[in-house]
Amino acid sequence: MARSDLLLRLERHSAVPLRDQLYFQLREAIVAGRLRRGDRLPPTRQLAAELSVARLTVVDVYDQLLAEGYAQARQGAGTFVAISFTEGGAPDGAATQTAPPRLSRWGERLAELVPAGEVTRTEANKPRYDFRPGVGAWEQIAWARWRRLSAALWNEAGAGDLWYGDPFGPLALRRAVAGWVARGRAVRCTPDQIAITSGAQQAVSLLARLVVDPGDVVAVEDPGYRRAQLSFRVEGARLAPVPVDGQGLRVGSLPPDARIVHVTPSHQYPLGVTLPIDRRLALLAWARERDALIVEDDYDGELHLEGHRLESLQGLDGGSHVAYVGTLSKALFPSLRLGFVVLPPGLVEPFRRLRFAHDRQPPWHEAAVLARFIEEGELERHVHRLRRLYRDRRDALFRAIDRIFGDRARVGPCETGGHVAVRLPPGVDDVALCTKAAEREVAVSPLSTYYLTAPQPGLVMGLGGVDAQLIRPGIEILAELL
Repeated sequence: MARSDLLLRLERHSAVPLRDQLYFQLREAIVAGRLRRGDRLPPTRQLAAELSVARLTVVDVYDQLLAEGYAQARQGAGTFVAISFTEGGAPDGAATQTAPPRLSRWGERLAELVPAGEVTRTEANKPRYDFRPGVGAWEQIAWARWRRLSAALWNEAGAGDLWYGDPFGPLALRRAVAGWVARGRAVRCTPDQIAITSGAQQAVSLLARLVVDPGDVVAVEDPGYRRAQLSFRVEGARLAPVPVDGQGLRVGSLPPDARIVHVTPSHQYPLGVTLPIDRRLALLAWARERDALIVEDDYDGELHLEGHRLESLQGLDGGSHVAYVGTLSKALFPSLRLGFVVLPPGLVEPFRRLRFAHDRQPPWHEAAVLARFIEEGELERHVHRLRRLYRDRRDALFRAIDRIFGDRARVGPCETGGHVAVRLPPGVDDVALCTKAAEREVAVSPLSTYYLTAPQPGLVMGLGGVDAQLIRPGIEILAELL
């Protein structure tokens, strides 16, 4: 076959080596169908002369085509194309796939509930006025100590650390977490009841997979945490929104047929209110009467800023009807991907089997670093720093909103945690407001999007990502846009 038939062009000044150019062009000619099964490739000497390259270059390219199955050598006859492709790029005789594989009902629900854009979305550069909830004051972490612990643990690692481990995670971290939640949240448990997970989201998702059948009623706060709601919806649950008022979840409005209730009693997400003791006791009584499960999501309970902390639901109940979910994403950083769940005794072994089938175990190294971080008191010192910092930023935010917004905004409580809910007048389009604010480098979340029914306008503003001196200028931009 003549060179003109192959249409080979080698660019001498290209950054791509001549050998790679030749290989890619020959392979593309086969895949595109210009060369078909049985066609003879030019002899290596002839092609090398025509292209003005070393014969060894052509031999090397042919050897790769032979190794990959594109070509075959016939002794005494030359090198021939070994495979033909159709116009669509599929080998002759191969079934052309015109549709993706059929999804299960679970997979179809997932496709409906989680848009592809939501999964692939990445955050842009950090905005100047960063009021995003969930962003932490990561510069406050004792990074030098964290790095030293990380290096030391790699140096100390033995064969047992590098092999498969307990599905619930390293015992050292489970012991550290048990002590941490007992001291700070009055949680009553043993390390055997604790499963280390890839964040609170995985804990809720695995619980939902374990206890929810399609069609089951799951009670959720309204407004509430959307990611937790997603975990239940993916399993086919019917969500029953329960209104939240100035004292948290209205226990008297719980549906009688709910098997599970997801609640954020210490710092309601997103409104920030705290469930008082009488409602806590009523919620526990409701669960016992119906043999229902309470998923207590204590996502930032360690960041208590004012007053006396109330005992966790799990501590009040003793754990028989409460799965206590915690995370260190808020106190430390989200990419750590370490959370935990304190399981009722009856769910320990089922959850262990599920974890083994799901992803075997959490990663060892980061879990080991965190365990040492807690054991040496570094986490306690870090949380104390955050409490002072968040208290100062919260007070600065309250002052700025009061002076700049006046009676156009009503600020919710913030005795715990790293975010504040700000109510806006009826009729305000908070989604449009947040979109416009983003154009001015003010990042904030619209409150209305957290509601399942009767959305109310407002803003959810985080304290961790914005410097104190930038709080007032950021509020001024929001007031101007409002």
